[in-house]
Amino acid sequence: MDEIQNKNSKYIFIRQSENGEKIKTQMTEINNNTEITIIIPAYNEEYIIENTIQRVIKEFDTKYSFSLCVANDGSTDKTAEIVKKISEQDKRVILSSLEKNQGRGAALTKALLNCNTKYAIYFDADLQIELSLFSKIIESLRNGNDIAIGSKHHPEAKIKYPLSRRIASKGYAFLAKIFLKCPTKDYQCGFKGFNAESIKKIIYSVKQKGWCWDTEIIVKAHWAGLKIEEIPANVITVYGRTSKVYLFRDIKRMAKGLLEIYKDKNEFIKKIEKGQ
Repeated sequence: MDEIQNKNSKYIFIRQSENGEKIKTQMTEINNNTEITIIIPAYNEEYIIENTIQRVIKEFDTKYSFSLCVANDGSTDKTAEIVKKISEQDKRVILSSLEKNQGRGAALTKALLNCNTKYAIYFDADLQIELSLFSKIIESLRNGNDIAIGSKHHPEAKIKYPLSRRIASKGYAFLAKIFLKCPTKDYQCGFKGFNAESIKKIIYSVKQKGWCWDTEIIVKAHWAGLKIEEIPANVITVYGRTSKVYLFRDIKRMAKGLLEIYKDKNEFIKKIEKGQ
């Protein structure tokens, strides 16, 4: 069974499965004063997850009131075990686990559905985006935007990664703009912030479970009239770490995802117009 766990958690029913059965999900009681849930999606990150959590806590410990949720996508290594151990020492750390690997998007959806803070901000476990972006993301949300996006394609962005990936990323954004009629310049940057209340209004309609999850949630937010701001991101290269992005395979999957999102447009807009 999928779970959300730390030492101060309890079971509640929150949603139904596709066949209509209730899914029992474990959810942590967070202090009412906690403003932000930081979400870190993870799949087989046993070699970096402890260091990532420690760096994040050190960076934000005295600056924000937050909980830190590791959205474990059914890892088969010791990722979950490491996070559970850390959560025993720090009640702000939460483990949200899918029983089986379903995709990064599925892990993020589960974590967001269980978020009970005002804002939720996620970034990837490798910390390739400088954490200085966090303050700009939260400022944007506090200023009334529903979604704040770190953008590698912003004119002020500073990026250090292969030219082939930059070209593919811009090409993907161009196709999304043409077919999905969304002006966003960067869908795939792994650093985004959400007004939790706003995003929960559309997240139930998000069907993508993999890398196209970001695209679908942004595009549907745009179709629903939510306020979106792009903020320049500083991207660094993490040397000695094997990338989990496989360019040609993922381009094929993303093209398929774009088509699926496009096919869902009319039905989604009808539901929005009906207030569903």
